[in-house]
Amino acid sequence: MYRPYSFIAFQLGWLSATLSVSHGWPMIGPAVIGVLLVAGSFLMVDPGRQIGLIAIIALLGTALDSLLSWSELVWYAHHDGPRWLCPLWITSLWLNFGMAVAGCLMPLGRNLVLAAVLGLVIGPVSYATLAFQGNLIVNWPVPQAILLLAALGAGWFTLSIWFATLAADRRDGTNH
Repeated sequence: MYRPYSFIAFQLGWLSATLSVSHGWPMIGPAVIGVLLVAGSFLMVDPGRQIGLIAIIALLGTALDSLLSWSELVWYAHHDGPRWLCPLWITSLWLNFGMAVAGCLMPLGRNLVLAAVLGLVIGPVSYATLAFQGNLIVNWPVPQAILLLAALGAGWFTLSIWFATLAADRRDGTNH
């Protein structure tokens, strides 16, 4: 039951976070994603393990985006905090991604090559969408930025799916 919920929640979370930032209300998205996470926790098979996975993905994703912010590769809209730390609305998007990894994206654990290919495309497309909405500015030449975001997307997407698969295997007692 959590997988279909996580797909719908992922779409709602992405739209609420990105559209609220582009309309000048950056805290609406994190609030909506927080509510979606709490509601989804009632549908999870193993809430402790799944929420732990979501938290790790969100922390590591925040570190990745904070590195992009610190290096000034990316400038975020509504970023009032220190330059080395990405804004809260970006962290909420990583929570949102974590919910999808713990749910609707879990079947990708059977094919990490497909996960890498998806990450290769989704990484640059996600940042391009945010840039199109006016939520961030990519401060590098476009070809280099696309290559870097594609590499980061492929690596991070694959690592997240692999880590989720390991967590599920430990819960199930299996070893792939």
